Amino acid sequence: MKRSISLIVLAVLVFCPALSLNQQNSDAYAAQKPTLNVLFIGNSYTFYNDFPTLLEKLVNSSSESPVRLHTEAVTQGGADFADHWEQGRALKAINQRKDWHYVVLQNQSNWASHPDFRKNALIYAHKFNQAITAAGAVPLVFITWPKEPGSTSYKQFPYLKNFGASYASLNHYSEKLARDIGGDTVPVNTYWAAALKSGGNVGLYHPDGSHPSPAGSYLCALVFYKYFTGKPLENAQLVPQNVNPSEAYLLQKIVATSF
Repeated sequence: MKRSISLIVLAVLVFCPALSLNQQNSDAYAAQKPTLNVLFIGNSYTFYNDFPTLLEKLVNSSSESPVRLHTEAVTQGGADFADHWEQGRALKAINQRKDWHYVVLQNQSNWASHPDFRKNALIYAHKFNQAITAAGAVPLVFITWPKEPGSTSYKQFPYLKNFGASYASLNHYSEKLARDIGGDTVPVNTYWAAALKSGGNVGLYHPDGSHPSPAGSYLCALVFYKYFTGKPLENAQLVPQNVNPSEAYLLQKIVATSF
């Protein structure tokens, strides 16, 4: 998360009508907030629990956010960058609008742990990046989380090794990929690991030990909220009904105070 989000938010703010401070809690102020347009390209890690819509609702329900958010998504279960490129819907979505601010790339979950998958990811990330930058947008690499500690996936896919090795690979190769295409990262995995270490017993995983639970998707939304607004979400006005309020508060605190 190295690119200064404030520069992009500032650029959007510059081209919106001036707003007085005493308007900040009014409906008029909310209506005049500049809108960031974000396209997600990914798979089930993105579409579980309708994460893009949850993120949009979190941003737009917050009186503290300096922006509004509009999200769209092109998703397909199990898809990697190559699948999306060959299928064509993602490229069409990028080109249909010329006002995207960000395009979020979320790859197949095991990609960083296998050299062939890494090579493939770089090839197709470059292809997508050409289209993304031509549309005037910034590419963002969504760094996802390892499989749950003790998951049978580590036996099924030995190259994953273990949680720690998978975490290190996701961090290293996602950062490298983002640098190679001139983009940025949103390190959900860093906050995910912090939540697991917190001792709060928040259930971030779906029972399959891979996909996000509702709380896991809520954590994703909090991290992206922090990226897109430049500040953490505290005292959220919106907590999904399927997320325990005490868990939601703990996740808000972790995102607000970590890193």
